[in-house]
Order: sequence, then C-alpha cells, then structure tokens
Amino acid sequence: MKGSPDGRLPILRLGALTVAALAIHGYHLGVEDAEIYIPAARKLADPSLYPFAPEFFQSHGHLSLFSPVLALTAKLTHMSMDWTILAWYVATLFATVVSCWLLAAACFKNDRARWCSVLVITAVLSMPATNTGLLLMDPYLTARSLSTPLTLFALAGFLERKYARVSIAMVATATIHPQMVVYLVFLTGVIWL
Repeated sequence: MKGSPDGRLPILRLGALTVAALAIHGYHLGVEDAEIYIPAARKLADPSLYPFAPEFFQSHGHLSLFSPVLALTAKLTHMSMDWTILAWYVATLFATVVSCWLLAAACFKNDRARWCSVLVITAVLSMPATNTGLLLMDPYLTARSLSTPLTLFALAGFLERKYARVSIAMVATATIHPQMVVYLVFLTGVIWL
C-alpha cells in the first residue's frame, strides 16, 4: 500500500482528518434511509422489537450482511445499539478517508497532490453529487457507509493492477450492499476501457 516514502499509511494524519470530517459533517443517528437499515439491526439484536409490520425494513435488509454485522457487534462488545452504530460510523468514516488516500496515492506521485485531494474530499463528504441528492458519505450509518470505502479501495487496487485486492473488495461490497457492487463493476469496466 502506498502512502509515505517508506510505504506506510499516514494513519495519525488520516485519523485527524476523520475527526475533522466528523466535526464538519456531524453525525445523525437514524435519519433518512437509515430508518430502514437500523431497525433491521435492532430487530436482530432484540427480536421482541417491532412486533408489527417488520416487512417494511426486513424486505430491504435481508439482502445484506449489514444488519447481522451490527447486531453481532453489539452482542460481542456488550455496547448498546446506539453506541455500536456510532462506533461503526466512525470506523467507516476512517475507512473512507483511508480509501480516499489510497485512491489519491494511485493517481498522484506528488505528496502535496495526494493531501490536497484527501483534504477536499474530507471537506465535501456530505455534499450532494451533481444535484442528485446522493452523498459520497452520509452523516449517518447505512450499508453504503461500508460499501463506499470498499468501493474506493477496489478502485485504488484496480488502478494499481492489484486484481486480487479488487476481487476481495468486490465480494465484500456485494455482501454488504448488492446494488453498489453493480456500480463498482460498471465503473471498473469504464476505467478499463
């Protein structure tokens, strides 16, 4: 993995950017489409919750390992689901910043260009893309929170011609967010062409 002249990632700096991203964009538990993802995890952790019409969120959540991962994390760590969700959000935010660094390292040889690109991404993480309302990283936890860094990681690997890494990231993305892996395959195909 690229990062510094000795080949290591600048973990402390990327961690500081993660804290900055959290301060800039905030954290919003259970808003927007998290209302579909989070109840499925809560229901797995405590089956007595939502006794009526769980189909509303389970029809969407059963296609992904997102909810089982959250429920298992809460069970293993003995944290409340709210703290588990926050911990996963911070972890995925950090993974996104690291993946952006890896993508920048695949694109730029100059350290200044890498840092500028990661700083820009940190500043605009929750800005809507091209008037679509879609954000690179939502300020709340969803399955996309895990698929985004995996996608960026796969793209960086593709640009570096590390196809085993790309394959692993694609499989992981498919288990977390099946729809997003379709976009990833399409994008890598476009880059290949």
